[in-house]
Amino acid sequence: MPPLKNLRQETFCQEYLKDKNGSRSYKAAGYKCGTPGSIAVGTNQILKNIKVRDRIMELEAPLKRAKQKADLQVAEKSIIDRAWVVGKLVTNVDRSMQAEPVLDKTGRPTGVYTYEGGVANRGLELIGKNLGMFQDKSPLEGLLTGASVTVSVYLPEKHQKPLIVGNGHDHGHTNGD
Repeated sequence: MPPLKNLRQETFCQEYLKDKNGSRSYKAAGYKCGTPGSIAVGTNQILKNIKVRDRIMELEAPLKRAKQKADLQVAEKSIIDRAWVVGKLVTNVDRSMQAEPVLDKTGRPTGVYTYEGGVANRGLELIGKNLGMFQDKSPLEGLLTGASVTVSVYLPEKHQKPLIVGNGHDHGHTNGD
């Protein structure tokens, strides 16, 4: 469909695509703007026009297709990237653990095998993290498990003895000692 012959209607359609704001598009197309009510009525009348609706749908179609294509590419890339990385890690682990022979340019085994334990361990670690097999632990975790924690708090001068606060276990310390 070619552009609409009515320049204001065509401008309205072009503007409407930007943000779907009919009132703004109505003003941008150069229609008389009286009261907000008259703008709403005018916008409604233009949007009811079959030629205007068809033109808006025509202009939206390639934009919708482009958005769908971009969304699909993003989705495919995120899926392919993760799978590709994990696949490469598995390949590196296999090679470094001598599970696959080293091949020459023609694809024939060279008979050379090299063990690279660091590469294998790092690849396995990254695969395990990707699968959620490992959880990072705090450096203090485990040090305080089952330990008794006592904190001394000194009160103002009239209370010269320390106040002992524990974890609920009585270790012979009281405020009255």
